Amino acid sequence: TTELPTYSTVFHEPETPSRSAFEHHRDTVHQFHMPTSKGKPWAIVRLKSNARSHTDAPHYFAGNHVSGVFALHLTEPTQLKDITLSIRGQIITGEYCNDISAYTFLNELITIWSKDWGDPGGSPFSSSSKFSGRLSGDYSWPFDLPFPTGLSHRVGNASTATLIRLPDTFREANCNGSVRYQLIFRVNRGKLQANSKLQVPVLYTPRITPEPMSLLRQMAYENSLPLARPDSDPAGWHTLPPVISTGKLLDGSNGTLHCTLSLPLPLVYTRGSVAPFYLRMHSTDIRIFRALDLPKAINLILRRRITYLEPRIGVKKRLQDCTETSVIDVSKALWWSPDSPDDPLRRIFEGELHIHKQLPAASDYELFGIEYTVELLPFKSPGF
Repeated sequence: TTELPTYSTVFHEPETPSRSAFEHHRDTVHQFHMPTSKGKPWAIVRLKSNARSHTDAPHYFAGNHVSGVFALHLTEPTQLKDITLSIRGQIITGEYCNDISAYTFLNELITIWSKDWGDPGGSPFSSSSKFSGRLSGDYSWPFDLPFPTGLSHRVGNASTATLIRLPDTFREANCNGSVRYQLIFRVNRGKLQANSKLQVPVLYTPRITPEPMSLLRQMAYENSLPLARPDSDPAGWHTLPPVISTGKLLDGSNGTLHCTLSLPLPLVYTRGSVAPFYLRMHSTDIRIFRALDLPKAINLILRRRITYLEPRIGVKKRLQDCTETSVIDVSKALWWSPDSPDDPLRRIFEGELHIHKQLPAASDYELFGIEYTVELLPFKSPGF
């Protein structure tokens, strides 16, 4: 079995804008509100995001800003201290998504308005006295907060912290670990008074920039030509050391098959794309090729491993003692023989692995890690 480096999704970083980066930019407007006891909205939030529809959850990519307007409609005088907005990221462990089993790894906060800033409806020259925070009528404030792209994290006993990429929003029925993001708007009234809170679930997607493909591969894609093989385009492929597969033939004799797998460079693949592969085989016994149902017997998969905190176990224990791992195979390669072999003891196969659009990006965050590996497993054939 051969394990390969991490797969992760590809997006362009905001620092280097390109056409692809702006294809994800939309101005979908969402509206949320805090109702009174009679069901009438007294606080209204309007957000812009990259979601496809206003009925979908607000969606942000790394480098986007959370921007919009917070409005108040107060039919009677109300004492307020401040209004805040925070972006909160949490890892949820367990069957239910609640705060009991949540670990907060991100909490970015800004103040939208504070009574210390004075009367929002009055002139700054109208009075020199301190504003009490008593509001009545209609008010609105714009807000703008960059969605963080990473967080500072200290690993073990390291003297310095490293900046790691924020994990993708993630929740699946077959995994007890999930990642959620929320926008939390708070209207604070002060001591001994009930505050109001509006929680808006949002989606987050990181951006990752891969190295460019080899020139020969770019030319092949641009001109709809076959891809150059590893020996003709060494800059376009990562060829692994040969692996040996052994088995018994139907007559009981032993057989040995040497396999050399090549992967496309760079080893960062785009969700929704197809990754090509190249497999060479040779043996000293031609009966092995007759016994194997090739290329159907080739078993190359994309495997995902998610490591997360054990349900309801805090982070005070050693992480290696309180983590769970979820492993699933998310895709299997399809293979074909491009031409008839010149040497009966050698075979060449080309393959494709479909990278599903909905896969979360790879993450090296210690508390919620997602790793992808491409693995060449034993052949599936009753004759070998």
